[in-house]
Amino acid sequence: MIGADEYHEHVSNSTFTNRMAQWHLEKALMVYEWLQNTNPEKLSELDSKLNLSQERRSRWHDIAQNIWFPYDKTTGLIEEFEGFFKLKDINLEDYEPRSKSMQTILGIEGANQHQVLKQPDVLMLMYLMRFNHAFPYDIDWLQTNWDYYAPRTDITHGSSLGPAIHAILASDLHKPAEAYERFIQAAMVDLEDVRHNAAEGIHGASAGGLWQAVVFGFGGIQLTDSCPTATPHLPPGWSRLRFKLHWRDRWYEFDLKPPQADLQGYPDIRGVIFDLDGVLTDTAEYHYLSWQKLADEEGLFFNRHANEALRGVSRRDSLLRILGDRHVSEEKIQEMMDRKNHYYVSFIQDISPKDLLPGALSLLEDLRNQNLRIALGSVSKNALPVLDRLGIKEFFDAIGDGHSVERSKPAPDLFLYAAQQLGLEPHHCVVIEDAGSGIEAALAADMWAVGLGPSERVGKAHVVLPGLAGLTWNDLLVRLSEVEKNKQLSQKP
Repeated sequence: MIGADEYHEHVSNSTFTNRMAQWHLEKALMVYEWLQNTNPEKLSELDSKLNLSQERRSRWHDIAQNIWFPYDKTTGLIEEFEGFFKLKDINLEDYEPRSKSMQTILGIEGANQHQVLKQPDVLMLMYLMRFNHAFPYDIDWLQTNWDYYAPRTDITHGSSLGPAIHAILASDLHKPAEAYERFIQAAMVDLEDVRHNAAEGIHGASAGGLWQAVVFGFGGIQLTDSCPTATPHLPPGWSRLRFKLHWRDRWYEFDLKPPQADLQGYPDIRGVIFDLDGVLTDTAEYHYLSWQKLADEEGLFFNRHANEALRGVSRRDSLLRILGDRHVSEEKIQEMMDRKNHYYVSFIQDISPKDLLPGALSLLEDLRNQNLRIALGSVSKNALPVLDRLGIKEFFDAIGDGHSVERSKPAPDLFLYAAQQLGLEPHHCVVIEDAGSGIEAALAADMWAVGLGPSERVGKAHVVLPGLAGLTWNDLLVRLSEVEKNKQLSQKP
């Protein structure tokens, strides 16, 4: 009889199934003894209805005592079922990227022949036994079996029931980043219809698992004989978790905050400074068209490749790069800058909220909900009207633009100005930039730097991402915390 893992059929001595059978027999015998002492009349009634003879109870006891489990007592590694370790091993990373389940890729019989799981099986058993720390739950054994089975579980395209359970166990193992990743994966099953079947109804069991991930995983709730207790494992960025539980005819209210020790190793970031072009919206095309028109009028060489080098560069420095060796008067420089700006302003008249880049608005809303301070750090002298047309000006507590400082990026002045306007020290700020000069400026300001775009351009940043789409503050904080931890490890003698 198979266990929780539906990729393997016709198995013998499933540890999950055997332990479940043993547990139920043990509990049946325990309840029988309890009824003998507390309600013999009810027991007599059940005896006659169910034929709970001494012979039958002895058989239950014999099975519970002698049922077999395939596991290594020395290491604590549990075999999913008899013969599982003899199946072909598999490295799921070899099949990435993919959009199908491993059973679809390997075929039903192919999955049967490999050590690949549709959903947690041994780990599911350990989750079920964690509440009273019954066999086989043990934190060391959990770590051993997590290390073996988690990499072999089709957690992304197998069962929708798996991510929530992994989130809880990852919390037990003090893996907050992975716990949160699995929590989000479980949440998105229906919210983003990642399996393209939400039209047939929500994944109810997954939704229940999601609640358990919050309460039993992040909240660390244990149901003891006397009352529920909490040992919180809040994800990075979560400052509070509040909920109620109804347990044995009584309500319990929990208001949990991360222990101070859990905050160690995570950067103390209180403000986020955004560049504008290429980060929140893409007006680079309008800058290119404006410069191209000016260059054509002046007989100057210019193309898209040359325009790439102007990312994050002030209007004056951009013009000087385009002019190259050509010498012109200061009056002519001013006239050309004004002309380019006139072209640019005419191009941006039709900008609207639909021109926000993917993920920009949701991240701004998330930062505001997390009570983080937000500033703009853009060399553009048209930043304010652009923010206004994009409909996001209300999110910003401070504006640093081309009018704010004398020296432009890669000098740190603009970001230092923005931090000062926020009332924050530089090391409490993170900059999100898409230009190499902006990354240099952030690092020179002693700030955290997140680069958007190819590593060839922004590879010096602490974290490099393709864009803001799908990004949350918690995701970003987890990534930055990993950088912080690695930095601390490298500083150890």
